Amino acid sequence: MMNREDQLENVEKLSRLLEKQKVMYTRLSLSEDPQAVKMKENLRKSVITMGFPPETDLNMLFNSMKETIN
Repeated sequence: MMNREDQLENVEKLSRLLEKQKVMYTRLSLSEDPQAVKMKENLRKSVITMGFPPETDLNMLFNSMKETIN
């Protein structure tokens, strides 16, 4: 079992990861590069695989996840 300090460190790492994912998704959304379009579609598919509806706004999802862990 993790002690309190380790738990706080883990939450901080998770927060940073979510922020990086949000930035990456935003960049992919702004790009017309075929690889970026494919990566964005793969992200959308993974969200559906996790049980979210296909029309889920990923930026809202990232914000919600961040609020949940804080």
